[in-house]
Amino acid sequence: MGQLSVDVNNNGILTLTQGRHDGDITLGSNDNEYIISAGELVMLMNYFRNCKSGREESDYISKHGEIYKDDKKEKLYDMVNQIRKSYGITDDASYESFRDDNQENGRFERFKDEMCAAAINALIE
Repeated sequence: MGQLSVDVNNNGILTLTQGRHDGDITLGSNDNEYIISAGELVMLMNYFRNCKSGREESDYISKHGEIYKDDKKEKLYDMVNQIRKSYGITDDASYESFRDDNQENGRFERFKDEMCAAAINALIE
């Protein structure tokens, strides 16, 4: 049905080939090749979108495309978790509840400000 190809960092070419609509996709780069289902590609795209939006975290995907050094990433992760815990946020559901309950009183804005400050501090130190 079609093929997509892009250059990759190691001077290779990544290709995605699909033989038919909603069929398996063959991914190839240099001498490596593997097959994923169309559903798995959708899952990967959703995961990528969630990482870029900040809803999920990844070692390889950031909002701005950078990959952080492990020590900075670990420091940021610790700082973010400390801030989340100080506001009683332990998971996605408690985050959404906190956000909804504190939009008008300014507490959610303070939380976001603290998170931004933590990110900046972790990256510049």
